Amino acid sequence: MTGRVLFAKSKRVINAIVGIFRLLPTPILCWMLSLCRNIKNSVGIGIRYVLLKSLAKDIGDNVSIRENVIILSPKSLSIGKNVSVHPNCYIDAAGGITIGDNVSIATSSILISTSHTWDNEEIPIKYNPMKSTPIKIDNDVWIGCNVKIIGPCHIGERSICAAGAVVKGEIVRHCIVGGVPAKTIKTI
Repeated sequence: MTGRVLFAKSKRVINAIVGIFRLLPTPILCWMLSLCRNIKNSVGIGIRYVLLKSLAKDIGDNVSIRENVIILSPKSLSIGKNVSVHPNCYIDAAGGITIGDNVSIATSSILISTSHTWDNEEIPIKYNPMKSTPIKIDNDVWIGCNVKIIGPCHIGERSICAAGAVVKGEIVRHCIVGGVPAKTIKTI
């Protein structure tokens, strides 16, 4: 069998499993995803992919979600193809997160797409309403280790966020950013 035929058959099997999983209630699927969070190797990656494909707004082919990645509000998450999310990342998509194709998110990175308001002084800030602060990551972006992306944020195509950066706002395409807060280091 050629690679193309094998890929087509495995894609049909995955889509059939996803179709069955979509019959389950969202809380059950989220619970299953959290149970499978720490399964290592390709088995864990495959299980998480199928569960996430059943839950997320959209998810492309060849997406690798490594072990111990926490994903909240997957219904508001879109992921392109050829994306890798490495161990110990935290993704809160409640405010909407869109990740393009060929993106790598390195170990221990955090993406937060909501923010607390503080307008009502009658109640503590933590009980004030949350607001959506969407995150969009364009194609061909590398997010280094331990990067924090706080919405609203748009990271342009073929950019790099250096390890440890705190990224917010508009990041132009073809650049390297780093620091706290992140600033352009150089154009690539």
